[in-house]
Amino acid sequence: LASPLDQALHRGNARPERGAPSYFDAEMIARPSISLDPGNITASKLYEQADGFGVDMAVDALRTTQEVLNKFIGGRDALRTDPTLTEAARVLAVDDLFHKLFPTAAKKLDAASNALTRAIQSMEEGLRAPIVASTHTPVTTEIANYVRSLPLSERMSFLSNAIQDGDEVTMNAVLSRPHYLSGLTKEMQAALTEKYNRRRDPVAVKRLDLMKMALARIDAAGPLLVRSIDGLIGARNETVRKLRERSAKTAAALR
Repeated sequence: LASPLDQALHRGNARPERGAPSYFDAEMIARPSISLDPGNITASKLYEQADGFGVDMAVDALRTTQEVLNKFIGGRDALRTDPTLTEAARVLAVDDLFHKLFPTAAKKLDAASNALTRAIQSMEEGLRAPIVASTHTPVTTEIANYVRSLPLSERMSFLSNAIQDGDEVTMNAVLSRPHYLSGLTKEMQAALTEKYNRRRDPVAVKRLDLMKMALARIDAAGPLLVRSIDGLIGARNETVRKLRERSAKTAAALR
């Protein structure tokens, strides 16, 4: 929805029509979205289960983003009530405030996103890591031969049940040797290995789930911050650009 100032500039006039409502007339009631609250991470069950592992940067980035938006809203309200400013001057001052504050949040959000992405990738690689056995005994060879003798559907069901039961002897015998010796494809062995590693290390799984949840919050926070601020500047980007061009021409003429 175009503000009165947007409409005025579209008509080729930098001033809204006399008596037109100002975009800044209404009291500011907007506050940072609940989606930016770091409590969405720290108050979650996952955070407790994973002891907050690996998400400190994300929590700090969301807290900073909240603070930046609060400062912007407070500054915007102060400019709204300044009687010495025209509506166009308010828009430019609010836009200046945006460019002053936004980089602080953006840098922390980017840093947290990059750190979480790397940590998640590393942990997922760990959960996909092959099972290594120092030796293979006649018993483990017999287990692998037995698994290979089963029909494919029974083979996968047998191994899935072994994982669920925590049968390390069976899974180590099958997964620590070339896939074809147990009648598996590479893809089957990879899927079973990850499932087995997840079953063996539930703490790593909780940490991974927490970091993925935090990353989703961080990646959503940047666009949400921009949308929140864009709606408070008082004019569209094109209008702000035209106002800056006119201001620059005036400044040049006065030199």
